[in-house]
Amino acid sequence: MPNINMKEQTISKYLKPIIRNYDQNPNKWFSTKFFAEKFNVHPSTVTEHFQSLSMLGLVEYKKYKGIKLTPHGIKQGQILMRKHRILEYFFSNELGLTCEEACKEASKIDIYISEKIIDKICTKLEHPRVCPCGHNIFHY
Repeated sequence: MPNINMKEQTISKYLKPIIRNYDQNPNKWFSTKFFAEKFNVHPSTVTEHFQSLSMLGLVEYKKYKGIKLTPHGIKQGQILMRKHRILEYFFSNELGLTCEEACKEASKIDIYISEKIIDKICTKLEHPRVCPCGHNIFHY
């Protein structure tokens, strides 16, 4: 497997929960407490990651308020979730995994797989619009 660095893993870890809620709450701020509880880490660890994501232009960070996605963060989150949802679709519809199993397996590899391969899988699957969990698959 390719060597994915900690920065890429952190980006993936933090963008997924935000982008999953983005359609319903496009202007929502996500607090340090939300991520500290979700990942069972100290709030100062979350703050460090928020600052890193902000320096990358993925989020807007405000002390005591948290983060919200920037346009660049939205795009990167949608790319990540597109990869995840196409993999879910493939695992569920082609391999017979349950929605939960497909999600779990997709989460293991979605940051590793290239957009080129995802595009090929998507074409082979005739461009599905919705993942097995009922969420829209982003298309570009």
